[in-house]
Amino acid sequence: MAFSQSQSNYMVNKRISGGSFQCAGRTTVEGENIAGVVAFDYYPKITSREEVDGVINFNGALITNISYVTIDGNVNKTQISVEFNNSCSAYGLSDAWVMPEVTNIDVTLVDNSMCVSAQVGVTLYGVISETITQINEDEDVVTNSEQKEIKSLASAASEEFNIVEEIKVNRVIEEIVSSPVVVTINAVNSLADKVVLEGTVLYNLMMKSGDEIASEIREVPLRQEVACLGANENDEAIVMGYVSGVETTILPTQDAENETVISVGVTYNANVYTTKSEMVNIVSDAFSVREETTPVSEAANLDYISAVTQTSKLVSGEIDITTYPEFDQIVSVNANAVAVALNEANSIDMVIETQVVTRDESGQISVRTEHVPVVFGESHGEVSGISALVSGYHVRQGRDLEVEYTVSITTVSENKQVITFVSNLDQGAGDVSDDAGIKMYYVREGERLFDVCRELRVRPEVVLSQNEGAENVSAGDKIIVYFPQSVNF
Repeated sequence: MAFSQSQSNYMVNKRISGGSFQCAGRTTVEGENIAGVVAFDYYPKITSREEVDGVINFNGALITNISYVTIDGNVNKTQISVEFNNSCSAYGLSDAWVMPEVTNIDVTLVDNSMCVSAQVGVTLYGVISETITQINEDEDVVTNSEQKEIKSLASAASEEFNIVEEIKVNRVIEEIVSSPVVVTINAVNSLADKVVLEGTVLYNLMMKSGDEIASEIREVPLRQEVACLGANENDEAIVMGYVSGVETTILPTQDAENETVISVGVTYNANVYTTKSEMVNIVSDAFSVREETTPVSEAANLDYISAVTQTSKLVSGEIDITTYPEFDQIVSVNANAVAVALNEANSIDMVIETQVVTRDESGQISVRTEHVPVVFGESHGEVSGISALVSGYHVRQGRDLEVEYTVSITTVSENKQVITFVSNLDQGAGDVSDDAGIKMYYVREGERLFDVCRELRVRPEVVLSQNEGAENVSAGDKIIVYFPQSVNF
């Protein structure tokens, strides 16, 4: 015989690696003798994406702003834009959002040309639908159900928005050398049909002021609303995002001899999800009163992204400068790239590639690249993004250059949610009806009313109508069921 079933669909958000690829570009600087690279900042951006037959095709660009110093000590800037197009499997995700991340980048000087070589990884964030098909209870089927909490997708949205800040500096600035920016989202609050992001924007401006390279670090609060149809006030909310561009402009000011106002525009790409919670009756066991059956169990994997945590921390490292040529001034110290690993103590170790630019008494420029080991601290999930800015440095006892870094790490945590349910019954051979007019059963240790009914092949209401107090059976209880239809008078 066929048993009736019911289906429920649940949407959950997933994160899947889409692989990585190499991209490279170069630009030639005419008429200048370049001594080395002072600093660079870079921003990857996805400009378009399209899914065709389970494959996501995407286009984008890696913008790298490079500041370099010439042999005669002048600091200038150039930009390299490397366009890319690539594809990856959608892995069953719907509405997949592609998030790029530069995992490794090298900026080198070859024959007066600036060359950029980068490894770009992509992570897919999207939605997967899972179906739970359960057997229904009817006059022939008895089920045992348990209430379980299921968390599933309530809403999803993506948005690109601009953050504009005017920063006043008490000196005359001729040019912005480098302007790396870190956006940290500290709180994500779900409201009716929208999500509110709260956090900070950390600006690290390196600026040319006369013969000096000045540095200005500012941290300002961020609050941004993202429209998210279907979001509710009590939903859990998470956000993934990245900076896809920074533009700086020196503005006119009334006191141009003593101050400079710099407008910094940041483009931020955000992808938000909200998750709702509901209690659902899940069939954990079942049997038929008419024939011998065995329950068929299945499982639905409803794992979902439960938390995206961004943590910023000041860490320090040391550079041995005793091997450096004698210098008169440190022009700049800049963090270029970060390599990260998780040690046995679940603490994050990292190596920060740091560029140190010095000038001697004659004005000769020297550029050194160092790899500085630092310890960030305990990890609270899988590391999905990392950045480092130099927030300060000083020479200690003429031997060591102590560098302070502001390091921001994004970690992603998943909630494991596997729901096991009975979807059907396998039928045995023959009917299980019994001609005996009375059945008697002694309850064993750990058995419930459902277990007793399964042994007797009767519905619970039959047992309850003939055995007072059988709602809560105990080991040793005697259960008697009378079948009038089987009794011959």
